[in-house]
Amino acid sequence: MGIITFYKIPAPYAMGETMIEVYGGENEGWSEWRINEGGKVKQDTGTEGNGSLRGRQYGSPEIALRDALMVATGLDDPHAEEMRRIEGKGLES
Repeated sequence: MGIITFYKIPAPYAMGETMIEVYGGENEGWSEWRINEGGKVKQDTGTEGNGSLRGRQYGSPEIALRDALMVATGLDDPHAEEMRRIEGKGLES
């Protein structure tokens, strides 16, 4: 039971060496994503949060890939939008 890479693909429309990686626990039911730009990590959902709930802990690598593709192509991060809703920020009264 180790960490494996489910997907590693070039980020669409990106210039240079921008890659999306979706990784997670083999047979453990969690996945995270990261965007690497020129060999450096630009964003990694596995480093978000703290304690036992570190990361987003996606239940599906495909859903993690969808979110990574959205962020890499400049769309809003669906998780960030959900967190704004939960925290009551950015909502019209």
